[in-house]
Amino acid sequence: LSGGGFAGGSKKSATMPFDLMAEKMKVAIPKYGFFTVLGNSDIKTGKEDIVAALTKNNITVLSNSNQKLTVKGKTIYIAGVEDFTTEKPNVKKALQYAKTPVILLSHAPDIFVDVPDYVSITLAGHTHGGQIIIPKHGPLIVPTEYEKQYLSGFFEDKENEEDPSGRKLIVTKGIGTSIIPAD
Repeated sequence: LSGGGFAGGSKKSATMPFDLMAEKMKVAIPKYGFFTVLGNSDIKTGKEDIVAALTKNNITVLSNSNQKLTVKGKTIYIAGVEDFTTEKPNVKKALQYAKTPVILLSHAPDIFVDVPDYVSITLAGHTHGGQIIIPKHGPLIVPTEYEKQYLSGFFEDKENEEDPSGRKLIVTKGIGTSIIPAD
């Protein structure tokens, strides 16, 4: 599963060629498939090219859609929304016909507030954990509407402490950097 962010910036010259990247990634395709969404830089750099490269290498790109899987006789849904900053994420459409358990992929954590309780977990990235963090100050830039609230790590949004359920979110720092070559 991947939250996108394959491009190293908004210029093709700043990133590994999509065909080569997808070819290298396909060695990591697990038994039940490799599912991803695209990130803002992926869209800006060349959505059609990256989708073609990923698809050619058996990597499923989810765009406000979901896919049903059977794993050891159990049904699970993998859903994905479009990027929050460059497209139109539609959580309702992505979850259409999906039944629990559901794993929701999103490039940015911003959509978490719109995720219904029946989604088992939401996985996101985009923040790079703040990428550059100044001691006693914190990150210079956090590219979300919620700034540091969903910077990185595990988050659980419960209605009350006695409620064992609740929306869950993991925001990964990812690997590499975005635009600024510093980490």
